[in-house]
Amino acid sequence: MTELLEVIRQRSSVRLFKETPIEENSMKLILEAALRAPTAGGAEAWFFAVVESYDMRKRLHQLLLDAHRVYFTRLLTKAWTEEKFESWVSGSGGEYYFAPLYVVVFADLRERIYNDHSIEEFWAHQSCAAAVENMLLAACDLGIGSCWYGVPLLLEAELKKLLGVDDSDLRLSAVVGFGYPRSETKPRLKRKGMEAVMKKL
Repeated sequence: MTELLEVIRQRSSVRLFKETPIEENSMKLILEAALRAPTAGGAEAWFFAVVESYDMRKRLHQLLLDAHRVYFTRLLTKAWTEEKFESWVSGSGGEYYFAPLYVVVFADLRERIYNDHSIEEFWAHQSCAAAVENMLLAACDLGIGSCWYGVPLLLEAELKKLLGVDDSDLRLSAVVGFGYPRSETKPRLKRKGMEAVMKKL
């Protein structure tokens, strides 16, 4: 098996990070991996906000918790009560997701190259997803943990305000946290079998 396939097999989401900062060179390698992702139409329709300062990371972390409140108490079909959510936060949940480094990924639609703007945005988000996956794998290869957060999409306006991003043609695609795992992580081995998700023709 190639080293790449081994990294793919070993990667897992990390929710509790050490406070150890990410080295500048490692951060650059992770972002370089993002820029090498497939990009629809060669448009490279992505923009990355890198959040490193302690104050901004704390504010972003609070927004992540606020977004998780929406997720757990409103979005789930079996929704949590506010009391259950507060209990989770006061326990280990309050420490989840606070990372030494965040990368906020936007679909960048400031330069249009297609007449159909809706499909252009869809393709831009696909390109962003490929960039995120590249970052996750590069981080794993460097011994750095990561977690891809989708919940900030529930509070896009609030996040853009926090980051000072006021351009309507920058559309939030993802937020990714990076850091060294606080404890050993193992990938979730149980996945749907190929027979359940594939059809040969």
